[in-house]
Amino acid sequence: KLIVSEPEIMLKISDMAAKAKKNGEPATWKLWEKAAANSNPACVMWIDKLSAYVQLHGGDGELIAELAEYAKSLETQGPKRLLGAEFFSKINNLKFGRGVCFPRVVNATLELQLAGPKVTNGNICNFLTPGAMSELVKESNRGAVQKAEELMSEARKLVTSLGLQRSKVVKSIGRLDVRTAAVLTKTSKALEGKAVTMAEVAEQFLAELSGLHGTAISWNLVRAGGHQPAAANVQPDVATDSLDSVDQMLDPVYQAQKLGYVVGAFITCKDDSTPKIYKLQSYSGMRVKLSLQESGHDVQRIEVEVQELLKQFRIHRGSVTTLLQGWSAANDCSPLALNTFKFDLAKSKVMLGLANVFEM
Repeated sequence: KLIVSEPEIMLKISDMAAKAKKNGEPATWKLWEKAAANSNPACVMWIDKLSAYVQLHGGDGELIAELAEYAKSLETQGPKRLLGAEFFSKINNLKFGRGVCFPRVVNATLELQLAGPKVTNGNICNFLTPGAMSELVKESNRGAVQKAEELMSEARKLVTSLGLQRSKVVKSIGRLDVRTAAVLTKTSKALEGKAVTMAEVAEQFLAELSGLHGTAISWNLVRAGGHQPAAANVQPDVATDSLDSVDQMLDPVYQAQKLGYVVGAFITCKDDSTPKIYKLQSYSGMRVKLSLQESGHDVQRIEVEVQELLKQFRIHRGSVTTLLQGWSAANDCSPLALNTFKFDLAKSKVMLGLANVFEM
């Protein structure tokens, strides 16, 4: 079999997916996998796992392109390396919580495995252990993971603001990613011979960037306004099989609506001692307005953060009591006396009569 870097195969799949999305065509992942495997690469037996990574963590192609660039920059260090089926199974199953994504952290972890010093059977990457990877999803490590995601995002904004050519900074960006992932997985000592902090990683990146640019560079160029996730402008009917961009992956409102938390949805709080049903009324920034429902009425209004919505509330799948259209409980007459229901009743009789005639 031809030894081809897995990121190259992933890029082929990603490019086919991007072309289909641009043309409004349906996703045909199995066909794309088959096309990418035409050259019979060594990863052909787990190409479905590569495809799954593109779908879950590819950032609509942006992160796959970065990964392929970085992998290509490593080729001078020896034969092309393989990550293997087991590693892709583990990284595809990383779970940070419902609607919570850290796309650059995941991509950096893959880069770390690819660049790590431990290789078996000549070209199989085997640096990260399952225990090291589990550090990423620990609740006690969540703050560090969030800071790492922001650091890598700011680094790319800094490169863009300086007008540096991408080809000149591929290795610097890659080193930042790899060293940051090593800090998170507590493997920096095994990678570099000494333990380093995320602050040291950030300063080293600035030093490299300053050398490339020829002047002293500061994070203030991109941190003046603070870190704010870009608005994803999600629509309530967003397709759940679409490829999310990096901004969409990082936007909790987008992820919430993609999971079904749209305006008008009925939800329940998992911590309520007695079952209660809430109706999602509206989004306002990162806050959500809910109304407690009783017999179809709004009896209490509350506001929660989007993160709390995703963590504490679940979509209600059962039946819900709602008010009859055109009638309220304040009316003292029968609902059947209203013109709306008289019309519906007459329409039903006509439809029933027609059905009886055609059945005869």
